[in-house]
Amino acid sequence: MSRMIAMLIAIGFALPPLAMGSEGDEVRVAFIRAKEDERGVFHGTLFVKTIGGIERQITTGAVNAGGPRWSPDGTKVAFNDFHVDTNGSVFDVAYVADLTTGTVTSTTIHGSVTGVSDELVSFTFHKGATTWVGVARHDGSEQIDLASDAMHSSLSSDGSRVLFQSLEAIEIISHNGTGRQTLVRDPLIAPVPPRFAGNDEYVVYEAYRGAPGREESFVFVRHIGTGEATNLGQGGFTNVVGDWIIFDNGRQFAASLDDKTRFELPWRERGAVHGDLSTFQPRTVSPFSKLPTTWATMKIR
Repeated sequence: MSRMIAMLIAIGFALPPLAMGSEGDEVRVAFIRAKEDERGVFHGTLFVKTIGGIERQITTGAVNAGGPRWSPDGTKVAFNDFHVDTNGSVFDVAYVADLTTGTVTSTTIHGSVTGVSDELVSFTFHKGATTWVGVARHDGSEQIDLASDAMHSSLSSDGSRVLFQSLEAIEIISHNGTGRQTLVRDPLIAPVPPRFAGNDEYVVYEAYRGAPGREESFVFVRHIGTGEATNLGQGGFTNVVGDWIIFDNGRQFAASLDDKTRFELPWRERGAVHGDLSTFQPRTVSPFSKLPTTWATMKIR
């Protein structure tokens, strides 16, 4: 596998494909369909569709799209445009597609989008050898650089707070750069983006445990206010949807935040290069109503 393909997959192409809702909910899917050129480089095109509806192409061939993320109200999709410079280095430009107006706006931010609210995007970017996290409006204006030596950020649903990893810690900070606070201090934190859960009251993260040389990753849920933590067991979480943590560690299942309920999930076939939802038929698995396929992210309305 080429370095380019590996980076595309690592940065945003293998997005966790699951959402939940009751029957009758409108399920919107944002997904990437990728094609390989004569040089062996993959180029992604962003599509959205409603399950059972008509798919809508959002980007053109001029944009190499990846990493789609829904806004909380389901009217916008933030995504990355991947570029390769003359030295072969990969960099991203963050975009926001407004599905109501049909406009696709470049934020002009050279960084990877990590979250989107109704008004803001969060992203990671580089200044020299230093990685930063920041926020900006959808058009790239009013950019605020929040923290240096930081990575793996995520944005709360209301856009007011950002979670991120720093050295051996998970921290939280206000969107205006104030109130920085360490939530978790752990030298064994895994390099997996922490996520908000449960109406932004919890943080979900992974950390290693076990004897040296035989460490395994475990998933933890911590209440942001009280600091109370729960170990949900062996790691491999791929997404957080509402009050559910989605696992994919050799078998696929979902666990509630308090780990009182778990459900096995019939999953899609893995390893497919081309994510194509055109023939997808939803399956019902209580309490989940509809499951999409490869390289997709969903929004329940």
